[in-house]
Amino acid sequence: MSPRRLLVAALFLLTFTLVPAVQAQMETTTRRGANEGGGPYERLIIRGVTLIDGTGAPPRGPMDLVIEGNRIAEIRNVGFPGLPISERRRPQGATREIDAE
Repeated sequence: MSPRRLLVAALFLLTFTLVPAVQAQMETTTRRGANEGGGPYERLIIRGVTLIDGTGAPPRGPMDLVIEGNRIAEIRNVGFPGLPISERRRPQGATREIDAE
């Protein structure tokens, strides 16, 4: 059997053996009721976030995240660790704010 066919066969086998095992471990939940939780919001700002980008670089922050249409629209640096946050650098116009400091 060629190495490519062997790889395809192994991926096929893993897909159909691991997926059911992972699904079996997932907790069953109920749908959120109309009076539970919040959102979606037109412009959600999460303030004071520490950003870890996954590249191995050190964490950055504090940052403000702007979410519009369920997508991150902007990530803005609003200060430096150990120093007061610069209010003039903060994005404005939120329909909902969450403080993540």
